[in-house]
Amino acid sequence: NSFDDKYVLTRLNAKKKSVLNDSIASKHHHVEAIGARLLVLCLSVCYKKII
Repeated sequence: NSFDDKYVLTRLNAKKKSVLNDSIASKHHHVEAIGARLLVLCLSVCYKKII
């Protein structure tokens, strides 16, 4: 019985970790997307100033 409990706990922890990693990855991707947009915005502003 205790073996079953340990197995269930291990499975739960693994699931928690994967969910956590997924959320971190999606946040990181979101930040990269915002960064790219800001970079494009800055470049276009600088480009207009030069011209």
